[in-house]
Amino acid sequence: MEASLAFRYAPGETFVNTKQRRIPVSFDAPVFTLSHTAGFKGVLGGEYNYNLTEIGLYKRFWFSSWGKIDMFVKGGAQWNKVPFPLLIMPAANLSYILQRETFNLINNMEFLNDRYASLDVSWDLNGKIFNRIPLLKKLKWREAIGFKMLYGHLTDKNNPMKHPGDSELFLFPTRDGRPTSFVMDSKTPYMECSVGIHNIFKILHIDYVRRLNYLDHPMRTNGVCGLW
Repeated sequence: MEASLAFRYAPGETFVNTKQRRIPVSFDAPVFTLSHTAGFKGVLGGEYNYNLTEIGLYKRFWFSSWGKIDMFVKGGAQWNKVPFPLLIMPAANLSYILQRETFNLINNMEFLNDRYASLDVSWDLNGKIFNRIPLLKKLKWREAIGFKMLYGHLTDKNNPMKHPGDSELFLFPTRDGRPTSFVMDSKTPYMECSVGIHNIFKILHIDYVRRLNYLDHPMRTNGVCGLW
C-alpha cells in the first residue's frame, strides 16, 4: 500500500495538442521534477512504512555548429529502514535498445542504495567531425558521445551485514553462492561512457557503451552495442 505525489515544472515548454495526448515541440525548456512516495504499514495489507523522495533536472544546451548537449541530473533518498526490495535500485537497462536515464551495463539490483545521485550527459556533435570526411558527409551520418555516472550510498540502518539476524532486513541476493548485489564505495561512483553514430538511413542510432569501473563484479559486462 503506497501513495505518490509528483510535481513537474517546465517554464517555457510548448506542445501540440491532439485528442489523445500532448506532443512536445520544444526541448529547450528546463524541466524540474519532484516526487515523494509513502508506504503505509497495516493499511490494505501494507507491511512497511517507508518514504522515498526523488528530485530531477533536465536541460538542453546548444553550442551552435558543435551541436547540443542533453543533461539529466537526479537524486533521491529512502528515509526509512526497509528490506532490500524497497531500497533504491539503479535504473538498469536489460535490453539492447538504449534508453535515456538508464544505465546500460549495470545488472539488475547490482547496487542497492538508500541515497543516490546520477548524471546522464549526451552530446550530439551534429556532424562536426564526420562532415570533414567526404563519404560520411555524403551519408549524413552524425556522431554522438555520452557519459553516465551513479553515486550511491547505503546507510548502516539498511545494511543487513551490519545487523545480522535482524528480521526486518533481508540478506542481499546471491547466485551460485556468489553475491549479485553490492554496497557501492561511497568515494567511487559507477561510470560508463558511449560513442555512437546516428542518422543511419535517417532512422538508426547505434552506440558502443563501455563500463569504466566496478569491473570485478561477477556477471558484469564491460562493453555492449545497442540501438536507439
